[in-house]
Amino acid sequence: MRRILLALVCAVSVAGVAVAKSPAPEATATAPEGRRLSGDEIQDRFAGSSFYGVFQSDGGEWAEQTTADGRVLDLTNVAEIVGSWAVSGDKACYIYHQAPPAVVCYAMFEKNGNLLFYVADTLKLNARTTKITRDPGTQPPKQ
Repeated sequence: MRRILLALVCAVSVAGVAVAKSPAPEATATAPEGRRLSGDEIQDRFAGSSFYGVFQSDGGEWAEQTTADGRVLDLTNVAEIVGSWAVSGDKACYIYHQAPPAVVCYAMFEKNGNLLFYVADTLKLNARTTKITRDPGTQPPKQ
């Protein structure tokens, strides 16, 4: 399943499908905070987790679940499948099921137990978690 999702990320990017760009924050970009996660660490943190956080641009709240089989569920309003996720190198990539489909990859950093989502091609902070829970039946991250 991971190989299929990764192939889809690459195929969608090459095919010129719309790539989601986060709104530019008002402040100038600064060096990323925290410690950058490796691809294996991203896989461990994302598979079977629920994330709650805020967007950098406006402080709006968001919540999502990333399942071990690569689905992304929006928990902000209703538990609805809105896309899929995969690790590509040292980035977390999302494929959003919208018209047109959108792909966005994030460089992931960890600081004080929370995750920071930096848009991979610009390293601008898009969002940060305020709470992370592991879903029942999943193993805790490897230490």
